[in-house]
Amino acid sequence: METRKITIVATREQKKYVIDSAATTLGELKADLDNVGINYDDMTFMEGLTRTEILRDDSILPHDVERVNRETGETYVTNELVFMLTNTAKKISSGVV
Repeated sequence: METRKITIVATREQKKYVIDSAATTLGELKADLDNVGINYDDMTFMEGLTRTEILRDDSILPHDVERVNRETGETYVTNELVFMLTNTAKKISSGVV
């Protein structure tokens, strides 16, 4: 597959990254993130356009996602993805010392 623009929103760091990647699986995307120094340890990958949580390294990334232009109502296909990286383990304090 040709390279495509992938936007990573890291909630832990409150940062947004944009990379070009030819990844077709989550494992390949993680390798690309390693190469550019984006930390994803203990994070959940949620793809924003399809609202899909991707769990396994061999999971196929969405492609040819159909979208609707809000202004014109026209339908188009995109291969650009947006991933939100969120904390996997939510630490809730009970308030007991």
